[in-house]
Order: sequence, then structure tokens, then C-alpha cells
Amino acid sequence: MEFVVFVVAGYVVGLPALRWTLRDVHRVHPHLWDTFGHPLPWRRAAALSYLAFGWPAIVTAGVWRFSPPRRRCLNVRREWQARRRAEGAAGDR
Repeated sequence: MEFVVFVVAGYVVGLPALRWTLRDVHRVHPHLWDTFGHPLPWRRAAALSYLAFGWPAIVTAGVWRFSPPRRRCLNVRREWQARRRAEGAAGDR
């Protein structure tokens, strides 16, 4: 009975981590994936870790959160946003 509770709790607790990881990986612009890798291994890792009783999905989310590819992609996205804001501000003059 304890094992069933462990498994069910793992799936309940791991679901938000799985959803966040998949959503965050999906938010990366496709052109950035050409430079920094491919999203498929991250999606597979998230799904497989969730299938392993849910608990490892939390670890996978943490690894993705602090991974160098995610950090690089976010930095490039911030640069693009700053450039757009600068171009928009220059166009308003």
C-alpha cells in the first residue's frame, strides 16, 4: 500500500515540474535551437523522468532550469528584446 501512495504522490507532485519543463523548452525560439542544440532530448528526458514514478521529473526540471543551453537561450532572447525596444524607441522620434 505504501508503494501505491508513493507512486501516486510522485505523479501528482511531478506533474507541475513536467508541465513547466515542457512549456519552458517550447518557449525557446526555434532558431536558437539551431545554435544551442535540439529540444527533443530535453522533452524526452522530461517525459521519461515523469514516467519513472514522477519524482525524477522534479530533478529534470531543476537540471533544465540551471542548464547552460537554457541560460544561453535566455541571454540571446533578452538581447533580441532589448534590440527591438531600442529600434522601437528610435522609430518613435
